[in-house]
Amino acid sequence: MMLENQNYVKRGVTSAKALDGPLVWEDKFKGDGTMVTSDQGDMRVDEGGGNFYVVDKETFHLTYEPVPGSEGQYVKRPVRARMLTEDQSVMTNSGLKNAQAGDILVTGVKGESYVMTKAKFDELYDRAADQPDRSEAFTMPKITGEAVVQKDGTTVIPTEGGGRIVFDEKNKRPIHIRQGRKRTGRTLS
Repeated sequence: MMLENQNYVKRGVTSAKALDGPLVWEDKFKGDGTMVTSDQGDMRVDEGGGNFYVVDKETFHLTYEPVPGSEGQYVKRPVRARMLTEDQSVMTNSGLKNAQAGDILVTGVKGESYVMTKAKFDELYDRAADQPDRSEAFTMPKITGEAVVQKDGTTVIPTEGGGRIVFDEKNKRPIHIRQGRKRTGRTLS
């Protein structure tokens, strides 16, 4: 059981291509009907059977490495993942998502987060060979209130114990997480 963050790698090779223009599509990972708008140049990742998702071009090129000599084929860099132990809201690149206990919270190379069902995660990912024996002590705090957009373009989300998550709306990623009222936290770069 993966209650703490651990390293995982996606199985196989991924097919992807840049969008020729904007695209509105349904985010099917959670099955909640969320519609997402993607821009020209963002990368459409094909899963087979007509299923796909879109990743913004900057995140895609940080997250995937091209397979030499195979146009449109990529290998995903390792991610961090953990199982959620209770229902909660999670800030993702496509907005606030309602996650359920047992879902998997995945964090990519830019600090971007997304939620997957355990069945979908187990279908796509394997534990990384370099995974250390000990678990990382940091866990994402529970969101306890409404997100507030600040004048500087960030969003502040209150968390348990008086903590907060500061989310960069422009780059769609968390930039600081403070646990509790103490001035200790984790700045993400």
